[in-house]
Amino acid sequence: MSRRCVVLALIAAGCGSNWTIGQNDELIIDCLDERLYFVDVDGDGWGDPNQGGVLQCEPLGDVTATNQRDCDDSDVQVTGRLGSLCPGDLVEGEDDALVGAAVAGEGEFIWLYGSSAAVSYQEARDACSKWAEHPYPANDNPQYGLATFDPSTGSYNDIQQAILEALVDSEGSGTFAAWVGVLWEGDLETGGWAWEDDSSDGLIEDIGFCTDEAPRPEDFFPNMYIDDPDHREIILEELERMRLALVLTDAGDWCLGLPDAASTDSGGPYELTRAHILCERPPGDPAAYEPVDATGADEAT
Repeated sequence: MSRRCVVLALIAAGCGSNWTIGQNDELIIDCLDERLYFVDVDGDGWGDPNQGGVLQCEPLGDVTATNQRDCDDSDVQVTGRLGSLCPGDLVEGEDDALVGAAVAGEGEFIWLYGSSAAVSYQEARDACSKWAEHPYPANDNPQYGLATFDPSTGSYNDIQQAILEALVDSEGSGTFAAWVGVLWEGDLETGGWAWEDDSSDGLIEDIGFCTDEAPRPEDFFPNMYIDDPDHREIILEELERMRLALVLTDAGDWCLGLPDAASTDSGGPYELTRAHILCERPPGDPAAYEPVDATGADEAT
């Protein structure tokens, strides 16, 4: 344990006696700011939740984190739990889902892939919001959710490459489809697709659509017709929740469209309305987060 040496010169008077600690005399006391530190093997500032804290005066060795919120202390790209979920908990009951993560541009990204964990666009939105939430006043950054890729940082190209590398490492099929933050704006007949956070629509044009023409909301409902009043009402009710997927096709092309554009002759996890998840959030500051207490409740500075 580190100790701090404090040199004091004290004069006590008024009780019938005087005493002095001389200028060169040292009074040794334990440190005044001892606190819990946690092992942080990957050095990302987030501590290992599987190891207990150590009371010490300052970071020492790899016991340097002030919380134990890391979602994977062996991977610097997988950072800490800000809100209620780690990436592996995004889809309930899918223990075999693979998790990819990367820090790119000014954001943190996570995605699920593999043979399971394909979900609806509504489930994807809910899961990404839970992962991205910043519930504490210590964080001034806005909450993100489904990935929207700030075009000024070039994060899209970095994430595209990271996903490709993850697919190769997993020896997967080479196809991928994940919901991202592209929604339908405007009325049913004349509207169009746009980023939900008002990012540059130029990136949509750069990525392109999986079909010759941009998909339309009614494409999610192949057995419905917008001229039918009952069908139209159902489609309109879903319009606000609809999102497009970022797709890597069997031909190796990236595009925006419906998840089944990634389907192959051998099948796979993707259907018309089921895809994986690609989430984005601002980087969290590890120093703003206290340890999770023994009951599992969250605390923040």
